[in-house]
Amino acid sequence: MGFNPPVPQRDSNWEIRVAVLLSLAFQVVLIFAGPLRKRSSSSLVRFVIWSCYLLADWVADLALGLLLNNMGNIGGNGGSTGDMAVTSTAAALKHVLHGGTDTSGSFGGTGGGGGSPIIFAFWAPFLLLHLGGPDTITAYSLADNELWLRHLIGLLFELSAAAVVFLCSLQQGNPMVVPTVLMFIAGIIKYGERTYSLYTGSTDRFTASILGKPQYVQRIDRLMQAYNSSLRAGFKVKMITFGESGTLHDMYRREGVLLSQSGQYDGADEVRAHKLMAHFRPLFGNGVISTKNRRVSEAFFLEHGGRDPMEAFHILELELNYTYETFYTKMPVLSTRAGYVLRFVGCGCVVSSLVIFRAHDKAGLLPVDAAVTYALLIAAVALEAAALVMLLFSDWTLVFIHQYSRFKWLSWLISSVKKAKLCRRRRRTWSGTVWQMNLIDQSIPMRMPDGRRGLVLTPLVNAATSFTDMIRRHRHGRPLGYTKKDQEEYHQELLTFIFDRIRDTVTKATTPEEWKMACLDRVKRVLLGTAGFESTTILWSVSRCDFDESLLLWHIATDLCLNAAYDRATEPLQETRKMMTVSRVLSDYMLYLLVSKPEMMSATMGIGAQAQLLYRNTCAEARLLFQSSASQYGSCDVIDNHQSACSFVQDNVERTKAIIFNACMLAKELMGSIAGPEAMWRVVAHVWWEMLMFNASRTPAREHLRQLSNGGELITFVWLLMAHMGMSSSLFEVHETSLDKLIIIDQ
Repeated sequence: MGFNPPVPQRDSNWEIRVAVLLSLAFQVVLIFAGPLRKRSSSSLVRFVIWSCYLLADWVADLALGLLLNNMGNIGGNGGSTGDMAVTSTAAALKHVLHGGTDTSGSFGGTGGGGGSPIIFAFWAPFLLLHLGGPDTITAYSLADNELWLRHLIGLLFELSAAAVVFLCSLQQGNPMVVPTVLMFIAGIIKYGERTYSLYTGSTDRFTASILGKPQYVQRIDRLMQAYNSSLRAGFKVKMITFGESGTLHDMYRREGVLLSQSGQYDGADEVRAHKLMAHFRPLFGNGVISTKNRRVSEAFFLEHGGRDPMEAFHILELELNYTYETFYTKMPVLSTRAGYVLRFVGCGCVVSSLVIFRAHDKAGLLPVDAAVTYALLIAAVALEAAALVMLLFSDWTLVFIHQYSRFKWLSWLISSVKKAKLCRRRRRTWSGTVWQMNLIDQSIPMRMPDGRRGLVLTPLVNAATSFTDMIRRHRHGRPLGYTKKDQEEYHQELLTFIFDRIRDTVTKATTPEEWKMACLDRVKRVLLGTAGFESTTILWSVSRCDFDESLLLWHIATDLCLNAAYDRATEPLQETRKMMTVSRVLSDYMLYLLVSKPEMMSATMGIGAQAQLLYRNTCAEARLLFQSSASQYGSCDVIDNHQSACSFVQDNVERTKAIIFNACMLAKELMGSIAGPEAMWRVVAHVWWEMLMFNASRTPAREHLRQLSNGGELITFVWLLMAHMGMSSSLFEVHETSLDKLIIIDQ
């Protein structure tokens, strides 16, 4: 009985060559494109990384399968596709990878017998190296970490397959035994690092790590035994309980201030951020934070970040960078003593393989196979060198070497290179884009040249461009600001406003209960505490409406008030202009979250489908309202003539909930308040801040963690800063373990 190979031998050889090179190409893309996902929210970037992440493993498995399949794919002379009898296993193994060539220790006879060149056996461990993946991305999503056991089984299978190919090549006199073994070592290390990184990022392992060792629990029986013994001996004793006392409180605050005043040594911010991350790691696993860590963090941000809000957000950015790399990269595994040793061993094995192959006799080796082998070796050396440089100049290395005083010179070198921008990492975790979405823009895609909202209806021009722009904004919104200068200005004003509000809330609140009420109460206390804003409509819009309905009401009302302010000839005061900017940015950002990130608002909106339906109906209502009016409308005209929509609203009140009608009434009452425009915009900005804080405190921690791999979100920074300041519902159930001690007071 003969064996008919399904694919001609020569075609199979080229399939292997192409698959190996394609696997290498995916590794090159991933190692440099992997970090972009934490700094970019572009859908194109995410799609490229996602495609390469999935295809990299598939192509490497395919190439290894082709090598393994070639054990039985024995071609005829001259590469013909005729039958060839295989009468025994020994006869099959005799033709493995090299159709009946000599065993003299050279590569000769690679093309004449129709079999695969024996150099293919040297390529098998490279596929293990590729399956290990780059250091910059081990998991594309959090769900990938849960599949660590599958990767472990895959490691055993792929290693077995590559070993079978290598062992079979030994029977043909494989001359590349030593470099192949070295590459096996490097591949096993690389694949093992990836599997262990996935394991450490899994839910079970992370939960176990944040629980730590069992806390010391004092044994009551020993305490009572000591108490009775002291009484029998004639001593007078008293019991003192050490818990959260005023002394401990002051000590924790001193520790936080000491952390902020630890000097401007090289890598100080990285070390501070890592300490804060270590203290607040349980936050991402729905765990509890100790009172000590909360006090230290609160004191740190009040004393250090309070002087410069931008510096405080820089610390948060570093902290979130550590968190991102904990779940999505190999950095936590590599930045250990064993990790550094294994990385240098792997690099040494790859370099040694290149040197040995360069000095080896290549007689009879096909030029194309020599070129592919050199490409694999040189690329492996280059990728290992790039990964080593990234590791040495990472924030994790600064934290690691900070433990050893004799390596201060290395800390200075790394910090100097970063300051010289040789690493060119403009932003570590946050994309820097506060995405904006405006309901009226979505309904009527027009924008005035001076930046006002699109309330002017003109004939459609360039329909293709308008349609493309509409689709883009509907799916992703638009970035904050139109120029880089605008973005930087808006960022600074917005972040300063957010930090000041959190700091003021914490400073005024003296107990955890007051902090909790600051999170629970949305905006009612802001309105009640401001004269001129006690109207029924205003209070109803923030206290009795559902969160999604209230958000849409205030979004449209803010938009109408902004357009009315633009219509005025008078220039607003500087402080009023800042409040207007904050109101506009937060209003459009919250709508963007409602439409594009409903999973981050599920806890406040309830059923997400209802909120999406309410948004769509409101857009349709706005479109009908403005299009049924005159060809041109000013904002003041829309508000003054809102009664023109009464008949439309009354006919559809159950379907639309009259969002547009109530928003016009709300805007009219806001602008008609006796407090004046300065007080009005201060209240509007605080209303949006309260909404952002209210939603941030209720977004599940896993959603915040998931968004770190999509460019990050402003709401995640707000949530983490609130947690550091003690304004998080997960911190109010924290308790300190009290210790009782017996003190002898008299003999």
